[in-house]
Amino acid sequence: MHDKNHDHPRIITRPPFIYLIFIIMGVLLNRLWPISMHLGGLHLTLGWGFIALGLSLMTWGVFVMKKANTPVNPHETPTALVANGPFRFSRNPLYISLTIIYVGIAILLKNGWILSLLIPLLIIMHYGVIFREEEYLENKFGEEYLRYKRSVRRWI
Repeated sequence: MHDKNHDHPRIITRPPFIYLIFIIMGVLLNRLWPISMHLGGLHLTLGWGFIALGLSLMTWGVFVMKKANTPVNPHETPTALVANGPFRFSRNPLYISLTIIYVGIAILLKNGWILSLLIPLLIIMHYGVIFREEEYLENKFGEEYLRYKRSVRRWI
């Protein structure tokens, strides 16, 4: 019998934790070798704007998943394939929202290190989280997920 506790994607860790680790690395690197972004007073408006946009997208995505009675936590077993709301436009709107928030924090802190670590962060997200989730969802939902995957982009 299949152990229900292990019926989930084998991701490296929870995505918010990955983003937080990269923010902390950027802050620490900036203390050693500062790379400041010169945005004048715009850093507050832009930073908070990105954060608000990311939080709005995240709230919408979480709401849609909860309405479908499927867990948001990738360490829990999904009960439904969600293809409405922000999932009509991207297979990963919650990760897009984390990325937007991450960029907003980098701008708000005027921290060039955080921004420069975005590419390595996204590579780790791709191979350590997204690729594993997609493989899991293909196995779990079969042709339904493959149709969804063909019709909706991974990012935007």
